[in-house]
Amino acid sequence: MARTKSFDPAQVLHQAMLLFWREGFRQLSLENLVQKLGVNRYSLYQTFGNKQEFFQQALVLYTDTVFNRLLLPLQEQQGKTAIVAYFRLLQRQLQNDQASAGCMLLNASLNAGQLSEESLNLIKASLRHQEESLKKALQQAMANNELNRPRDPLTASRFLASQVHAMVLLRQNAGKKRVHDVLEFMIAELEAW
Repeated sequence: MARTKSFDPAQVLHQAMLLFWREGFRQLSLENLVQKLGVNRYSLYQTFGNKQEFFQQALVLYTDTVFNRLLLPLQEQQGKTAIVAYFRLLQRQLQNDQASAGCMLLNASLNAGQLSEESLNLIKASLRHQEESLKKALQQAMANNELNRPRDPLTASRFLASQVHAMVLLRQNAGKKRVHDVLEFMIAELEAW
């Protein structure tokens, strides 16, 4: 007779996502996961697979529930308005306490040598999606004559994506007030583009 699960897999995956996000793939051992999640090792393996597979599922959850939601202004609006709305949302999100953990995708990329190819591909695809979303908004802004001078959309989208990454890193190390002020300056600059 099969044993019934005594835990909610979706809830455990969400808790694991938060742990991997805060502590990182390399730093979080399977024993730590077992202890902090309160689920025995066998049940974790049966439900989520090995540590790499478990991490990848947590990464997918993060991408769907955190990273891609941040990109919504770039999909729901157009041109310069979309870009400014994206940075305003980033500014608000970086005021959350969880933001001090940084971005799970960027944090994980620092341990690239220890990650599965599938996890690395997911990280790369997500970051490419961010750049492509910014590039599309820039192209719309140029087509609508919303920019004061022409800009190369690819280079500008890479610049803006790198600024997002820098703001996430700044939030990890310098706190809410500083990142809020820097983003306020950056948004004013974007509005003047």
